[in-house]
Amino acid sequence: MKPACCGPKPGGHASAPRSRAVLGFTLLEALVALTLVALGLLACLKATTQLNQQYRSLEQRQAAQWSAQNLAQRIASSGVFPTEQTWQGSCPQGPFALLCQVQVFNTPNPFVRRVEVRVLELGTHPTPFYLAKQVLFMGNAP
Repeated sequence: MKPACCGPKPGGHASAPRSRAVLGFTLLEALVALTLVALGLLACLKATTQLNQQYRSLEQRQAAQWSAQNLAQRIASSGVFPTEQTWQGSCPQGPFALLCQVQVFNTPNPFVRRVEVRVLELGTHPTPFYLAKQVLFMGNAP
């Protein structure tokens, strides 16, 4: 008696030759698959680059906000009633080179001044691009 593994297969020959298509992938199929993988990796790389740029921008805006708050608190705690004026100066924060601009405006009430502190990136944009702005009102009671 022959073992079951070695007998003829039901409905077929004892050993049918395998066709070429069953042996593996063609070169064209492999190239298409590699192209799709490469496009997916490029999309991931672009998304990662955008995330890094957004993180850097967020980090820079946070540093600018800290600079604006620091300068506004120094002005408010100085105890001096400001006169109408405009000035600017460097206010670096961490690795960022920032420029702080301060403008003092008169208000309809002569005993109150409006102080605006604006922070922008130092020397990178031809037009001013403000990263942060802080406004405070200072009073001088009669």
